[in-house]
Amino acid sequence: MIGLVVVTVLAVVAGVTFAAFLFLRHLGDWFDTVAPPAPSAEVGEWFTTDDGDLTVKVTSLACHPSEDDPTGPADDCDFAFEARNDSDRTIGLDDITVKSVLDGQWGSATLRDPVDGEVSYGSISLEPGETKRIDGEIWRGSRRLDGIAFDADDASSHSAVVVDAGDASSPQ
Repeated sequence: MIGLVVVTVLAVVAGVTFAAFLFLRHLGDWFDTVAPPAPSAEVGEWFTTDDGDLTVKVTSLACHPSEDDPTGPADDCDFAFEARNDSDRTIGLDDITVKSVLDGQWGSATLRDPVDGEVSYGSISLEPGETKRIDGEIWRGSRRLDGIAFDADDASSHSAVVVDAGDASSPQ
């Protein structure tokens, strides 16, 4: 009888500890307190994210001076990527699912609507089986651009795939 009580207490403690670990991990994802992972993909390389539901390839990434100061440092970055929805559900892409990594910290990325080219602060969606080319921009200022993070659920999570910024990474 005492052995059963000890085993039950140990099982409850192990379960609570595991649940607390998962809760804290996802709490960090929700509030962007998780450090960005190291880059694991390159420009021009196809990769999957969101448990294989989204396939992405960054096709270009370049930084240049802003239009406001064309002789200044390269503080604006433009990128383009192709995204394919391999699932049976609609996947939305917006600032939550595509982010920049600047000096090792999460930053924002703004996407342009592929239909009219306007800056999109809402959702750009992909229907099941659909592929779209999407353009975006990052304002980095004097910070180093480490990469662009992708995840169909939350780009600042443990499961995000970060595409290495390569030559675009150094402030000029």
